[in-house]
Amino acid sequence: GNYAKFKVTTNSGVYYSTNTITEVGSTYYIEKTTFSNRTGYTLTRYVLQNNRWKRSKMESYDSGIKSSTTTFSPYVNLLPSTIEIGSRDVQSYTATNSYNSTDYNSTQNQQQTLTVQSLERIVVPAGTFDTVKNNTKINTTSSLYSASSQSDSWYAKGIGMVKFYPSQDQYYLAELHSYH
Repeated sequence: GNYAKFKVTTNSGVYYSTNTITEVGSTYYIEKTTFSNRTGYTLTRYVLQNNRWKRSKMESYDSGIKSSTTTFSPYVNLLPSTIEIGSRDVQSYTATNSYNSTDYNSTQNQQQTLTVQSLERIVVPAGTFDTVKNNTKINTTSSLYSASSQSDSWYAKGIGMVKFYPSQDQYYLAELHSYH
């Protein structure tokens, strides 16, 4: 589909994010994400390479003015190349961030490990889906810091992501609320 609304539950309350496909080409699409709890939005560009969709660039806007751009090189995989329980892909890439309000730019080296954990039938506000549960671990290093993060995401064939849960200190859960 070209529209998905997510219910996002955090420690500080509930809000909604809406993802809309705004532009489609033969080998790319651009997704706009808006949030009910803020004025800005994000544009994410996905590119089709070797029969796989990959994230290539993200631009953040506040009140209609671009505030930052993150470019990924090479483009970032969304799922492992093989969808079988236990399959794993490791990818190294560079995320280059530029901020429009300053001359400050930063480059981060990241290593991402994608692992198919299970095939699960899950229930979210939009319905019941047969999904692939994927675990993502990202290790980040830059000249200023190093960090690691981990998240679980559930993908349904023909729909895309239907649930997202990052493993972090603050409670956060995104579940598909509606789509078309």
